[in-house]
Amino acid sequence: MSSNQVAWLALVTRNDTVHAAPASIVAMLNEPDLPRYDVSSLRVVITGGASAAIETIRDYQARMSGKLIELYGMLETGFHSYTRFSDDPAKGLGRESTDQLLWTRLKAATTPPSRAFRLLSPYFVPGEQGTADLAAMARRGVKVQILTNSLESTDVVPVHAGYAKRRKDLLEAGVVLYEAKRESSEPRQSRGGSKGVSGSSLHAKTFALDDSLVFIGSFNFDPRSAKLNTDMGFVIESPTLAGQIAEGFETVVPERAYRVRLASDGGLEWIERIDGKEVVHQDEPGATPMKKMGVSILSWLPIEWLL
Repeated sequence: MSSNQVAWLALVTRNDTVHAAPASIVAMLNEPDLPRYDVSSLRVVITGGASAAIETIRDYQARMSGKLIELYGMLETGFHSYTRFSDDPAKGLGRESTDQLLWTRLKAATTPPSRAFRLLSPYFVPGEQGTADLAAMARRGVKVQILTNSLESTDVVPVHAGYAKRRKDLLEAGVVLYEAKRESSEPRQSRGGSKGVSGSSLHAKTFALDDSLVFIGSFNFDPRSAKLNTDMGFVIESPTLAGQIAEGFETVVPERAYRVRLASDGGLEWIERIDGKEVVHQDEPGATPMKKMGVSILSWLPIEWLL
């Protein structure tokens, strides 16, 4: 058996969903040592890039328990494998055990990054423990970059208050913070169900680990998603997608978001790029006095666990 075949079969035993070219499926089915591998966890094999022969499909269906889904042309996305994570609806009733929560299983299934961690989360409330974890990550040399909503673009001021109180600790540890600019004034449905005015262009919920793994789903980096909401998402092994996220943080994000940094007086300042030049804001840019007052008041209330 070649080293590639060994790696492929090892991948199959570790995942419930894999993405493969038809040739890889044929090689797996023709492998004499296949019975020695436990592939009982495999639920779905997605094939693409070329059409699988009908004989291959029939052979797979006869010998394997997982579904075979053919998506012609999808191999170009650069997926190697992915695993689905989801919360049980019982979570909303407080009946799901801690070890079965999406966030708990997600942490257990991924290796802590050693080079880079890039996060996009519209609602970012790291809390005390999350702040400590991100700060420790940055201090050990991991490049930590985070994009969330600014005060001017958010549609949930209490969430921003929960995030704002953690900014200094994150920045002092070396975490890079970006806050998305407001880009429109069209009303949309807010998180709480009421219609508000939000110019946020940030809706994606994703993170990338070490330019190799990417999570995409409904999970926000906040206590609400961790403990109350029923969320789902996919961990995708894709250097292509991870590389695109990394490139976006270097090119697109600095143009469409404010970079928050520590000011010389110990406060914060927001850096905005306009026509290739940097404009420094000494206060939360674009936010109304009412929003600023709301954040100041809410940041003192013990409501972080609800956000």
